[in-house]
Amino acid sequence: MTSRIGIMQGRLSKPLNGRIQSFPINTWEKEFYLAKEIGFELIEWVLDENIKDNPILNKSIFKKISQIRKETQIEINSICCDFFMSNSLSKNSTSFKEKNLEIFNYLIEESCPSNNIKIIDLPLMGNESLKEKRISDDYKNLLLK
Repeated sequence: MTSRIGIMQGRLSKPLNGRIQSFPINTWEKEFYLAKEIGFELIEWVLDENIKDNPILNKSIFKKISQIRKETQIEINSICCDFFMSNSLSKNSTSFKEKNLEIFNYLIEESCPSNNIKIIDLPLMGNESLKEKRISDDYKNLLLK
């Protein structure tokens, strides 16, 4: 197996609102070309709070994403779902909404397969820490489905 080097989305753009880890809404396309120029081979997509403007949730933009991937030969190996840190997938959490599960299912059924994304990264920390049994049981049941 050959090692490949990648970068997280947003690291090649100026931070938005002082946040280093956020979806670069105005420069996401440019980041693919910059990544190629630098020598990266992979990008980890970021799904943050701004889901309405994130093209990974918009099927009509998948073709554009695919075109940019082909032009740059930069693959999207994973998606970091920071969105779920404050929008829980656990029904035992105060921030749980059915819409959160709909977004998660859309990622699994549409976004990731269509964009050849193999890894969904759920940063389970803070209120979503698996240290709490009721939260960990919910995630276990969710992921076993």
